[in-house]
Amino acid sequence: MSKKAKNFPQFSQINDFQCFVSLKNHSFKIKINMQVIGIIAAVLTTGAFLPQVIKTLKTKKTEDLSLITFLMILFGTILWFIYGYSLGDKPLMFANGITACLTAVILGIKVKNEYIS
Repeated sequence: MSKKAKNFPQFSQINDFQCFVSLKNHSFKIKINMQVIGIIAAVLTTGAFLPQVIKTLKTKKTEDLSLITFLMILFGTILWFIYGYSLGDKPLMFANGITACLTAVILGIKVKNEYIS
């Protein structure tokens, strides 16, 4: 093993809530609540989508947005929601349910602007 590889943190899962971290000659245990990680991920990924929704609502401009991309996002987030429901995973359901709704808003504006008007 190279000298650099020895200094790199190594993680090994013990169970859903703990892992060992080894740095050089020191090891310590970290407790991780996986629901908290899921909630943080849900807030970040859904929150990252909000600026586009706000801009689209303000400007009503959608000509530069890809219909195919937003349809794929909509159906993908609906499928992720269903998957999360089957697992009883609330953060997964939360993030994808909200993102699906936000995507539907943008798609609605895009269809109205470009296909109905």
